[in-house]
Amino acid sequence: MDGFYIAKEILRDKLKHEYEFIIDNDYFQRQLDDKFKEVAKSVKISGFRPGKVSVDVVKKLHFDDVVNFVVSKIIEDVSSLFLKENNFQEVVSSNVDVSFIPNEKVSSDNIHRLQLMYKLQFEIMPEVPCFDIENVTLKDREVLIGNKDIDDFIDTLNSKYVNFVKPDNEQHEICKGDKVIINYYGKIRGKAFKGGSAKNYEVVVGDSHLLEDFENKLIGMKKGEQKMFPLLFPCDYKIAHMAGREVEMLVDIQDVFVSKGADNHEELAKGYGFDDVEAMRTFSEKAIKEKCTQMNNILMKKELFDYMDDNYSLDAPECVVSTELKKVNHELENSKLNTKIDPLKEAVKRVKLGMILMKISKDHNISVVSEDVVNFIKSNYVDYGASFNNVIKLLKSNKDFSNYIRGKVLEDKVVDYIIGCVKKEKENITCADLEELFNSIS
Repeated sequence: MDGFYIAKEILRDKLKHEYEFIIDNDYFQRQLDDKFKEVAKSVKISGFRPGKVSVDVVKKLHFDDVVNFVVSKIIEDVSSLFLKENNFQEVVSSNVDVSFIPNEKVSSDNIHRLQLMYKLQFEIMPEVPCFDIENVTLKDREVLIGNKDIDDFIDTLNSKYVNFVKPDNEQHEICKGDKVIINYYGKIRGKAFKGGSAKNYEVVVGDSHLLEDFENKLIGMKKGEQKMFPLLFPCDYKIAHMAGREVEMLVDIQDVFVSKGADNHEELAKGYGFDDVEAMRTFSEKAIKEKCTQMNNILMKKELFDYMDDNYSLDAPECVVSTELKKVNHELENSKLNTKIDPLKEAVKRVKLGMILMKISKDHNISVVSEDVVNFIKSNYVDYGASFNNVIKLLKSNKDFSNYIRGKVLEDKVVDYIIGCVKKEKENITCADLEELFNSIS
């Protein structure tokens, strides 16, 4: 007997535990009586002056509510005390199953022989071993950038360079990628409608600036041609009064331009705003180096995680793995990730690595500050078009999103710290080989 309760172990399976608790009935009755008296002093009941309501009246009107409150309070207090006294410090999940609640409505003869009983199931975090940074060696790949790499990069720039010119053939038929200048006139039942007409409207066919069906109707037309066709607005069109409506559209092709790459590097450099070809080559080399650095860092991170996974064994809490498994399955369903990944194995690995990284952060006093979060948001959201203020607003209003961001920031800081401390094995590698290696893990 530990004061006023008995705890009996029912299950001990790795990180999972289950105990049955029996609460001393005298203690339970005292807590119950005290609560009834407390309620009697403050409850407002018609026909009674404040503080003059008898305990019997309170029992008659609020018996179940008071019993439930006392039971919940005792379970909370006893469970917390038990976990503290037995050094169960990091509980990650718990569940309570109440077996029996003493109730005066059962029988006044045996009420004092019946005791509050409940079962507590919980799962704890494992003891994570210290990570020995000095024993880790990672490959640090140094890329040898040659003229061919720079030429290939410039070829890629050229493939993305868009310079619209008049087609050589005056009878050129419009195709996707062409820029056209049109006049269009829309009518509903013979009447023009607001926003349904425009003159000298410029559009690149296939860029989806207009309705897809509209742009498709332009394909095959020629400069100077006119076409009339029905056009159905989609049911989810952003302008509500036009959603699902069919209009009659008349289009005049005023002019047509085709895209053409640069004829030479001088023209390409000028088109991109460089002073000369040499400036473009310097930019290209720098861009290649930055890309290779990013790929090398990702490869080092994977190598580090694989080392952790292979050399450190610890159990992962099932409840945490279950949550992570849902995330993994969602990622696999909504992305082009390697479908050969075993979702459960991947979830267990992520949880395991997360615990090791958290241990390292504590051992080496690595924490997240506001500046870290701001920099992460800028590089991972704002640089890709998201509004900084909107992301900050979501961060403050959504706890899950906030935890996700802070978790990613802490992971990055810990990984950067480890990579900065471990021994490096230098390896020279070509751009092509590095990219092939990187693509093999993507």
